Amino acid sequence: MLRLPKEAHITTLRRITVLRHLFTLDYIQLTSKNIYEHLLSIINSMVDTIYTIEETANILKIKPRTVRAWIDQGKLKSFKLGDLVRIHEDDLQAFIDNARKTK
Repeated sequence: MLRLPKEAHITTLRRITVLRHLFTLDYIQLTSKNIYEHLLSIINSMVDTIYTIEETANILKIKPRTVRAWIDQGKLKSFKLGDLVRIHEDDLQAFIDNARKTK
């Protein structure tokens, strides 16, 4: 039986989609290692990326306090996990796209 890695935090629907995709591929010339690597690439493309304030600051090459200020001003969307502030990759990309449009 094919099992997805435990570190893949994806929904059951996404698991079904991944498995469906796997069985539509031509595996005659693929080794089990290739199949596993292909499966991981599919899963990684489906898993959401979430950044800390520090990671976001590193990506933008700015100081973390600037990221915090943008969050406080409502310019950059974020969410809390308990006391921890996190930024979703899509929100960061939207922020960057919006900044490009205003210039």
